[in-house]
Amino acid sequence: MRVGLIEFAYRTNTFAESPGLFAFDLATAPPRSAVAVPGDVELVPLVSSSSAAGGPLPPETFRSFLATIDRACSEAGPLDALLLIGTGTALLDAGSAEVALLRHLRSRFPQALLAAHFEPYAQFPEELLDLTPLVGGPHLWPALDRPRRIERLLGLLLEWQRGRIRPTVECRGLPAVLPLALQRTDLPALAVLPSYLARIESQPGVLLASIFAGFPYADVEFAGARVVVVTEGDRESALRVTDELASLFLGRLPELSTQLPTIEEAIHRAMSDHAHPAIVLDTGDAPEAGGPGEGTAALWAALDLGAHGTLVLGLVDPEAVRLAERAGPAAAVSLELGGKRDHRHGYPIPVEGLVRALASPQVTGPSMLLPGPPLQAGSTAWLELHGRYDSRVHVIVTTNAVPFHDLSLAHELGVEPAGMRNLVVKSCLEFLGTLGSEAARYAILPASTPGITSPDLAFFDYRKIPRPIWPLDPP
Repeated sequence: MRVGLIEFAYRTNTFAESPGLFAFDLATAPPRSAVAVPGDVELVPLVSSSSAAGGPLPPETFRSFLATIDRACSEAGPLDALLLIGTGTALLDAGSAEVALLRHLRSRFPQALLAAHFEPYAQFPEELLDLTPLVGGPHLWPALDRPRRIERLLGLLLEWQRGRIRPTVECRGLPAVLPLALQRTDLPALAVLPSYLARIESQPGVLLASIFAGFPYADVEFAGARVVVVTEGDRESALRVTDELASLFLGRLPELSTQLPTIEEAIHRAMSDHAHPAIVLDTGDAPEAGGPGEGTAALWAALDLGAHGTLVLGLVDPEAVRLAERAGPAAAVSLELGGKRDHRHGYPIPVEGLVRALASPQVTGPSMLLPGPPLQAGSTAWLELHGRYDSRVHVIVTTNAVPFHDLSLAHELGVEPAGMRNLVVKSCLEFLGTLGSEAARYAILPASTPGITSPDLAFFDYRKIPRPIWPLDPP
């Protein structure tokens, strides 16, 4: 069985002012070995993409993406199935980009089986399930089990192709949408979900059971959490299991605290913990979810509190990078940093310090399955800034907004994060997924900051999402 792989890693934030830097190309490398492929399955990489986020995808970009897929399929030869590995959150002005993509694939390859793997924060209209009944997602949030879940999908595709199963899907929309910072199954309120989902899937006739917690930064009519259950041609069983999972999930929500500490409280707590290094998450301005990355709240707090030995990863300010390049390595600089375009995330702050290093790194980030095109951070500077109480705070400043979801950017500049006392990262969630087991060494402190990825959903002027919905409305 030949299965074509398409990776579509884009998240649309409808509150963003511009699209993200979405890069894609023909996939030429083999899939990552972390996925154990069934012996009778040949994976055929077709198109891979970088991880990006921003406003709705421009129509011309999406048309080019579809044309690249068509070219890849033509060059690949006969395919028995197509597997979409995506975020489940991509939008065009006209609606869901995943629906448009699957509709395109269905029209071009009517005989091919279709399946899709989406991220835990996916939200999509139910019409997507009319295009394929085989849709699944991770059981762990962040998605540390992604390879195992893709393996399960591949096995089911093979069984479907051989006529051994007849997948039937049932979907239940839920009146809830979780801030990304709360989509963690290591939180006590949600810790039961992975084992519960695994138990459901062990029942006879249940092929896949997934809960998608929704993407709160997209104001769309189909916003909200989803329970998706795939059974072996048994709709009655699918309905029963869907009701069971919906009841479980909604019952856990009252135990979730939506009140995160302020950035000042989180950094102060990190400074006071002498037993563990800390990772403070700047959740309001996360480029992984469409934030511009130029918010200054976290940097200001670190400087004002005198958070010595703290690395802020990172901040977007092309003008500041140019000034640093003009000054050169080891030179003293005095400039205004951040907040120059989008004041929803803060205002420029005056800083003084040294240029420690300059680079033009390419950020590859963690691909879902295929090694996609690198994101271009552009010219980048490592600055060591003077804070209060004679402290030194380090910050990586980039030209372009890229997801700060791993440490490769720091390593390119010669920064050794392990040598820093604390990290402050512009991320809601994804940075924790890249750390894997290493996250256990750190105190994880999500902090509430202003911006278009804020965990405080009252910040947003929603016009389209269905109401009532948790946590905006009382139960």
